[in-house]
Amino acid sequence: MGSARTVTGVGPRFCFTFAGTGGAGVTNLSVDNHIGTVTAWRQPASNGVYGIEHNYGSTAYAVNINCERAAGAWGNVTINYRGTTGCTFEVRDLGAAAVDAAFVHCTIHDAGG
Repeated sequence: MGSARTVTGVGPRFCFTFAGTGGAGVTNLSVDNHIGTVTAWRQPASNGVYGIEHNYGSTAYAVNINCERAAGAWGNVTINYRGTTGCTFEVRDLGAAAVDAAFVHCTIHDAGG
């Protein structure tokens, strides 16, 4: 066997699901295979606008977000901002109207930067 080494460019670094809006916030945040700290929120005055905060400290990551608007109805996700401490995104239905998601599933992968 070889010696231990640090590997970058693999992931996910964060892998989580959150559900609902809980009024101005997000409820039921569940985190799996989680390294570090991550929180999620919904923009209080804007349906379908969400944010994710993390402590990665770099923009060298890729975000994969899928959402379910209702049972079996998927939404379209657009990432609006990706920074060193988080990102924001919007969820829209097939008619391009901003909508809240029932469930959001997300992975943040280390891009090795």
